[in-house]
Formats: sequence, structure tokens, C-alpha cells
Amino acid sequence: MPVLANNNNWEENGIKDFMTSDGFQFAWTDHQSWLVENLNRLTEGTIYESQDAKDIAIETARNPNLAQIFNYASMAANNHFFFTTIADEPAPMGNFVDIIEESCSSVNSLKEEFLGIAEVMFGPGFVWLCKDSDTGRLKILNTYNAGTPYPAAHFRRQGIDVNTERPEDLPTSASLNPLNKVPNGDGNPHIIAPWRANQRYSSTPKQSGFLAPGGADVKPILCVNTWQTVWLPDYGLRNKRLYLEKWWDRIDWATVAKNYGSMNVRKTDTRSFENVGFR
Repeated sequence: MPVLANNNNWEENGIKDFMTSDGFQFAWTDHQSWLVENLNRLTEGTIYESQDAKDIAIETARNPNLAQIFNYASMAANNHFFFTTIADEPAPMGNFVDIIEESCSSVNSLKEEFLGIAEVMFGPGFVWLCKDSDTGRLKILNTYNAGTPYPAAHFRRQGIDVNTERPEDLPTSASLNPLNKVPNGDGNPHIIAPWRANQRYSSTPKQSGFLAPGGADVKPILCVNTWQTVWLPDYGLRNKRLYLEKWWDRIDWATVAKNYGSMNVRKTDTRSFENVGFR
């Protein structure tokens, strides 16, 4: 089980103005250890035994026979990511404000949109702030249940997204039986982009360099956990919004900025950014 930088302090004192020690014990220590124990049990003696949770999630995402392994691995990776961007005394945004304002009209606009999306999520999941690998812009992404945000996990065996094609341009079988109704039910992200039949894609994560049809090439830099196990113990049934507001005040922006800077933008976007919200 991974050890958080402030683990001992949080187990004793909780996370300042955000989570009690009992809440932290339940949301991290108990829940994460349960996830890791089950993941270790399922992967013992397999090729995944020595891999970390994120890599296991990516490699098992599209194999229905490994769904149980995927769920534990992805959830463990997501929950760990959530806690790594929290601090008792968060670093200020600093120059990261400029990054935010290139994609959004203001920091407050980002906050309101991000927390608003998280608040209305009906059911457990995560809301992610991601970096677009092509433009460097920020995007908001939802995953449900144990769904993973990592693009290498999102592969579909199809050459077109029938939801973005005119019915008259599709084969009869495709127009009658769409292959990927959106939103999907596997918990994976709902960022859908047009897909054309002549574009290449990979059916497995091992064929790197290709995205799944309709996939978005993004890198997560921040997330909030909307699973009830995280906020119900301290905030109760009616105070999810308060939990989100308190979480926002505990974001460690130095870590977020580091996450943003750890992935280079592949292509320079020379267009001017329009400050009209997230794309």
C-alpha cells in the first residue's frame, strides 16, 4: 500500500479544515488497504503481480475476463491520486493561474464549473482536471465508479463512432445497431470526439501511439473523489457541496502544477485562447 507524505499526521489529526482523523481512516487507510489487499490476492502469481495499480488498470481495462482486477486496480490508483494533491497548508497557485486563465475565463470559473459537475454526479466516481496533450489546454473529465481517466485504457474494436455520423453514411447494420451508445456503462470517461473510418486505432494498450475511437488524449493533473465513502462520514447526506468547497481549499497547487509540467505538449497551439470557459 502506498504511503502518503502526510500519512502519520493525518491519521492522528485528520486533514486540516477538511477531513477528521476518523474520516481519513475510513476514506484512505481502511478503504485503500482493502483495495490493495484484494488486488494483491487477485494478481498473485500472474504477470500483474509486480506492477503498480495504474499500469494494471490500463492493461486490464478492455478484457472482460479481468474486470474484477481492473476495478480494484483502477480504484486504488484513483483514490491514491486524489489524496496526493491535498495538503494541510496548500501551496498557492502562483504562475499556474496563467495556465488556468488560458483555458478558462478565471480561477473562479474553473472552481464553479468543476465543483458544479462534481456536485451533480449521481453516484460514485471522480471528476478530473486534465491537460490536453496536443494543446496544453485544461479539460474537465468525469469517470464513474472505478473508471480510469488514462487514454491508453480506452480501446474499442470499431472504426467509427456512429453517434457522430449521418445515418445515410453508415452501413445498414451500423445504423440499426450502434456499437457504442454514449454514455457507456463501463465507468470510463465521457469525452467523445468525431471519429472517421480511415483513422487508425489500437485494440489493445500494447499498441502504443494510437487512441481509441472517440478517445481523448489527456493527462490527469487533479481529481476529486465523489465516492460516498469519502464525504459521508464527515459531512453527512446533505452536505456534499460543503465537502467539495472544503476540498478546493486544500488543493496543493504546487503538486498540480508539477503534474501539468510532467507531460510535454506534442503540438504548439498558436491560436489565441478565448476566455469563454472550458472546451
